[in-house]
Amino acid sequence: MARPRKRPASAVVIDSYDGLAPYVQAFAVNRLNLLIIIGNAGLQKSRQLRAAVSGDSLWVEGHVTPFQLYIDLYSHRENGNLVVIDDADGLITSRDGIRLLKCLCQTELEKTVGWHSSASKLEELEIPKSFKTQNRVCIIANDWLTLDANVRALEDRGHLIWFKPSSAEVHQRVKEWFDDAEVYDFIGCHLELLPFVSMRHYVNARELKLAGMDWKECLLRQWLPPKRYQVAKLKLDATFEKEEDRVRAFIEGGLGSRATYFRIADSLKGITPEKNCDPEEFLEPCPFSQEHLIVETV
Repeated sequence: MARPRKRPASAVVIDSYDGLAPYVQAFAVNRLNLLIIIGNAGLQKSRQLRAAVSGDSLWVEGHVTPFQLYIDLYSHRENGNLVVIDDADGLITSRDGIRLLKCLCQTELEKTVGWHSSASKLEELEIPKSFKTQNRVCIIANDWLTLDANVRALEDRGHLIWFKPSSAEVHQRVKEWFDDAEVYDFIGCHLELLPFVSMRHYVNARELKLAGMDWKECLLRQWLPPKRYQVAKLKLDATFEKEEDRVRAFIEGGLGSRATYFRIADSLKGITPEKNCDPEEFLEPCPFSQEHLIVETV
């Protein structure tokens, strides 16, 4: 899962679910003409909107084509219905998509939306080449590219939110609905290993566990590149008397040079061996604590 690209200068950074909630509620009661929410996948952005907006809103999901979106918008043009465009990354990077969104998200109460190609198909469907609507729009995206003036114009017409909750914030939110304490505590114990936390980490771990797989090993190998994972295990292994012994094992294992070992080891602050420590204990759960394991991403 990729992180969002560079934050647009006009974006408001929101780092908590409580901070995001007022924007969602304001959109749900028709107070915001355009709301754009950008953030990593697996943060419940869509769920927040689904819980707030009414059932008669238009919800567009997935990689809808601009033409299909035009048809859907025409079908929901009346009464100022709310329009939520979920996973809109593809539309933003499409020339036809961004032009359509630009028309739909004009600041005027009543907007004119048009489509001037595929005329024969529109005639067949008895849909005009343009129509007026008072729809208000929320765009949800995992990524955002300010490619041209059209995208910048879209940003300027709405409230652009860069949703970036902390790992601890996401972890506490998951607690409200996740029912596997072992998985929950294990991920909470190792939050600092993750470049960013997704609620999908919890769901995927539970699936691996129910499948009878070594889910802890799978998670840690997912979070840590192979060499960093091996260095972490070496650092936790108290059977090595000296650091030089760990370096030798690292080199003999074909993992790299002495310099590589120390570069990785320096980034794994807080991982230290204990007397009679089994390195496999690195895979055991512990109570949620930010102090248990601190890893800086390099």
